[in-house]
Amino acid sequence: MGYPKIYISLENSSDSSCRSLVSEKTSFDAKPLIAVLQLNSTSDREANHRASERLIRQAASYRCSMAFLPENFDSVVISKKQVTASLEPIDGPMINRYRDLARSLNIWLSLGGFHEKPEHIDDGRKYNTHLMINNEGDIVSVYRKIHPFDVDAPGDARVIESNICIAADELVPPVETPIGKVGLGICYDIRFAEFGIALAKAGADVLTYPSEYSVSNGGALWEPLVRARAIENQCFVIGACLTEWKDAKKASWGRSMVADPRGCIIAQVGEDVGLAVAVIDPEVQRQARILLPNVNDRRPDIYGEIITAKAKQN
Repeated sequence: MGYPKIYISLENSSDSSCRSLVSEKTSFDAKPLIAVLQLNSTSDREANHRASERLIRQAASYRCSMAFLPENFDSVVISKKQVTASLEPIDGPMINRYRDLARSLNIWLSLGGFHEKPEHIDDGRKYNTHLMINNEGDIVSVYRKIHPFDVDAPGDARVIESNICIAADELVPPVETPIGKVGLGICYDIRFAEFGIALAKAGADVLTYPSEYSVSNGGALWEPLVRARAIENQCFVIGACLTEWKDAKKASWGRSMVADPRGCIIAQVGEDVGLAVAVIDPEVQRQARILLPNVNDRRPDIYGEIITAKAKQN
């Protein structure tokens, strides 16, 4: 089985410090593979689903155990009226189609940025929801975004996500997957170091931030943030992104990527729709934490404690 041309692995990294962490105890074929997917979503939900399915099937053909989709994989909508028209509950037809797909292809799916219809709120707003579906089609984790992106810069940008998005009020614990424990975030959450630290303290081996970044923010911030969250938590970080929004007349940055626990970029998509495949090798994380044990050297007695992610108590 061949790999896609955009495949990048630790073994062929130009960075010798990355190559030094590759496990020599496990054959390449035995290491878990994931695919990070990059889409150009529009307001056409059916077209978006067809594009997602094509890439998911491609990931499965490369024997990936998991596929990670970007924020707004279901649709890109701008106005509150459009948002209201696009809402579905988690048990609605769209997510059920992805559950069927995961089951039929024997692959886990990370679906970030789904427009979820709230159960008890009827004001036209949504939850921005990240779902983890296992290879049996079961929803094993649900995270709703806690940090709406609200920016009002006079003469520059105005994006008030809270007008259409309800801010949730809880982290969720990392979920056990074929690549270890995965902590779920969404886009703007990556800007908050405490968020990732809380998930890492709760046992996350991998942090994932499905995103949609503008060209201005993406060019300046995307890669540095992915690498920083990886370095400070010594976790793999997976960032699936949208690329250009054609019908919204707005350019999205793309460049979906995966960083290893030392901050090395081990897989990346460019500007086009597509996917990249990466090795998620637990030995890399183990070696990183031996060589530089900063996770164990934190001093919360001096600068305060960060709570671990936990389910909200009823």
